[in-house]
Amino acid sequence: TMIKTLEVKQLRHGDILHCYSSSWLAKAIQWFTKSRVNHTAIVIKINNTILIADSQINGTNIKTVENWTKRYNYEYTIHRPKYLDIELERHITDKVFLKMGITGYDFVSLIVWQPWYILTGRWRGKKEEAATSRMYCSEFVAWIYNMPKWWKASPQRFKEWLNSTNDFKYIE
Repeated sequence: TMIKTLEVKQLRHGDILHCYSSSWLAKAIQWFTKSRVNHTAIVIKINNTILIADSQINGTNIKTVENWTKRYNYEYTIHRPKYLDIELERHITDKVFLKMGITGYDFVSLIVWQPWYILTGRWRGKKEEAATSRMYCSEFVAWIYNMPKWWKASPQRFKEWLNSTNDFKYIE
């Protein structure tokens, strides 16, 4: 079952939100990736405040849970790190803040290279460090968690990678 309303008390630092919505872009992403997942976000906790970090058309930013919910109204499921020590917590926070407010949205990879990759199995977009100047949602969160070849990560591919590791648990 998907969670309709964000219950702040159940969200934890490092949680990955696999989101579902029904806009035209969401439907296109779902169709291409053969998945219901169309967006990825990450939860961070700063001074006991739960925030959501993600990449949207206006770039990579942080919002309060209330503002994020009001603006996007996603349904979502969660992947949670099984072991969140202080080192991983700092790693997540540091990487989130490296991109906030300065990283534009990667329209070209989302609309051109991701469909090309899905259809042909060949990646033609930017890779590695060159791909960090602009990011779409699942690239951003996959980069935070050091997914191999994170620049190729569709929301569905990232979710599958998380399911294949023992470092995360899936929460309905």
